[in-house]
Amino acid sequence: MPSVKQANETRLAYYLADPTGFFETLKAEILQKKIEYLRINGIGDTPDKRFVELLVKLAGELPNVRFWVATRKVLFWELPAWLR
Repeated sequence: MPSVKQANETRLAYYLADPTGFFETLKAEILQKKIEYLRINGIGDTPDKRFVELLVKLAGELPNVRFWVATRKVLFWELPAWLR
């Protein structure tokens, strides 16, 4: 659907322009809306390794939120040694 594609492209452009700001905004929305479950990459995929790092940091800051990440880019998601 064109509107879904446009929304996804807008989010990606926002992330690429300001990765930290993107995740700060996401955190604020999660807290404001009291979200308990969040699906990441419902459409699209993990753009880069920085995205993974910031998402893992966000998940650590929000232990009561369950994140589900759809991705085909397994390379970005290799667990660091301290998480194995």
